[in-house]
Amino acid sequence: MNFKVVFAAMVLPLILVVPRIGLTNNGIEVYEFDITLTEEHPYVECLGEGIDHDLTVKIRTHTIEQPNGSVHIVENYFMEGYSFGKDSGLMWYTQNAAGPWVINDFGNGRLVEGWTLEMVWKPLDGGRKFHEKGRFQVVYDANGNPRVEYIPEDYRMLCVGRN
Repeated sequence: MNFKVVFAAMVLPLILVVPRIGLTNNGIEVYEFDITLTEEHPYVECLGEGIDHDLTVKIRTHTIEQPNGSVHIVENYFMEGYSFGKDSGLMWYTQNAAGPWVINDFGNGRLVEGWTLEMVWKPLDGGRKFHEKGRFQVVYDANGNPRVEYIPEDYRMLCVGRN
């Protein structure tokens, strides 16, 4: 199972049940949680090993309700944390990794949902720098039937620089 599917499966229920921690004057809600990804995380071919993530995720949510009944939700995920090589024990660090999640509900079952992730992992003790990138978008028609425009398999982990 890839990281994006696992992350979405874990985060979406949290969004629905976690009480909103802070509400600012401009309608933006902010909340934070910690997440650890171990067994679900993939083998990273360019690193030559699997990795585990230990992240703190801060989410800023803004919901806009239109007079016509449509709803626009933007959630910006800001992630900071460490990765650990399962074999080498090497460590990487990421800061201000962004992952916006956008939902547009047009009513009558019509819905567009999409998520983009880009994280840059910097080595702390001699490993290679690497990027995680992924995105998906699903469009639901008026009957609630999904059409996948970008699929979770678009998820990639790429090393940067020379070995």
